[in-house]
Amino acid sequence: MPTSPTRDLPTRFDDYEIHGVKVFNESGNKWCEQVPDHEADFWSLYGHIPGQGLTVLGDFTTREQTEELYARITGRSYSEGTPVINHDINHPAFDAMLSALKFALPFIQDLANSSNNRNELRTARLMLEAIETAQRS
Repeated sequence: MPTSPTRDLPTRFDDYEIHGVKVFNESGNKWCEQVPDHEADFWSLYGHIPGQGLTVLGDFTTREQTEELYARITGRSYSEGTPVINHDINHPAFDAMLSALKFALPFIQDLANSSNNRNELRTARLMLEAIETAQRS
């Protein structure tokens, strides 16, 4: 009796992502977070599992190495697989998200400054970067 080739196999990745990663070290506590490329210590390739999120597949010294592996796995360049938002068209959702970020940022900054919590500080920094990026678009 033949067995099914997909039986007992894990769920396939439905997409991949590349992110720059930075190592943080505060008071002897080390952790890694996704950051913009210009801040990255290394780059990671992630596979996306439907309904489960991202799983790191590997870490690389350069973005070029990471994109090369992505191309070998998918048969396309990373820029071909990455959705691009056209900011030239009127995007009500884009405007609404930008307004929400601008409104919430002062509250998160106050919370982060009063608690000195690294997650709150990181959240405030990411929100500010998102607002600045959107305003440059």
